[in-house]
Amino acid sequence: MGTTEGSKIAQGTKVGYYRQDFSTLNFEDTIFDSLMAVMEKHIEQEMRATAAKFLITGEMIHTKIGSLSEGQKGLVALARLVLQKPGLLILDEPTNHWLVFLCFSVK
Repeated sequence: MGTTEGSKIAQGTKVGYYRQDFSTLNFEDTIFDSLMAVMEKHIEQEMRATAAKFLITGEMIHTKIGSLSEGQKGLVALARLVLQKPGLLILDEPTNHWLVFLCFSVK
């Protein structure tokens, strides 16, 4: 897949990428559509349970991503990563404050 001198990503590894500029999000999608789109099995109950862990409520689930605050967009992006279940997670800039939050959410 990808290589850099001295390192390789194993074939078949699903890579999750968190971009600080949220360019992985379609701002025209609703949160519901965005989260469901990344799931291998479209199980609404699982999606809503994961969304709730990121403070995404049932009231806001049908909100367009473009109308969310920057913080809320970040939570949607992180929820998408959890639902994608990547084997490798890449963060585009140091976000150490997320690490504790992610550890509890991934469990």
